Amino acid sequence: MYFPTIGELATLSSKSIRRYGSIMLIPAILISSFIAIALAVNLIYLIPISELFRDPLALIDAPVYFGLLSQLGFFFWSIPIGALLLILALGNRLQVFSKGFILYSFLLTIGLALDDVFMLHETVLPDNLGIPEGIVFSVYIFSMAGYLIFNQTAILNAPFPILFVALGLFGVSMLTDLAPGPERLIGIDMVYLLEDGAKLGGIIFWTCFQLVVCRNILSNSLATKSAEQPRPIAKQVKRLSHWKMAQTNS
Repeated sequence: MYFPTIGELATLSSKSIRRYGSIMLIPAILISSFIAIALAVNLIYLIPISELFRDPLALIDAPVYFGLLSQLGFFFWSIPIGALLLILALGNRLQVFSKGFILYSFLLTIGLALDDVFMLHETVLPDNLGIPEGIVFSVYIFSMAGYLIFNQTAILNAPFPILFVALGLFGVSMLTDLAPGPERLIGIDMVYLLEDGAKLGGIIFWTCFQLVVCRNILSNSLATKSAEQPRPIAKQVKRLSHWKMAQTNS
């Protein structure tokens, strides 16, 4: 087995940095921004930095199973975000309607994920900013309606039944959250099972839909690119035909 020397590694590293230096700046900027935010919050609000970086279970000394399914939801949110971001990186190779559809999907997924992770509609917006939970849900409903209306062509060409199942489950979760006193009818545990279970199911179906859409767009992009490249055999046939025409004319 061959092992490169230190000089060869240095040369390869230098070439890689020159090639991918601009890409390496993105995570560096993100890390610096997060650290700067943590320091600013610590200085302004006197919140310990450890409370911003440590795992919530470690802070409250809770059992490892606390919030297990909720954590799974965060994991599934990250999958379509990464897939959609990858497709957006294709840039000009996307069709116009695909680019708008993917961008809308990405922004909507980011918004829903941030709401779920930071409990925006449950705690942050109502308790800290005075925005009622119903208004927040109304914004989500109008955003989702716009998603369906403005991207209907792309959605109908995609596996839209998966999307409709996801939206239905999100609707069940939302209605359970807004319904007055369902715990008196089915018990508090069944309320959480219905509300958060439906939300988790919606997240998984939403992830599945976005992954299939991204796979289809990527496959079409690769197929178009390969079709645009002339085949070597076709080139040889074309050259042979030109040669025969030249021989005939002579």
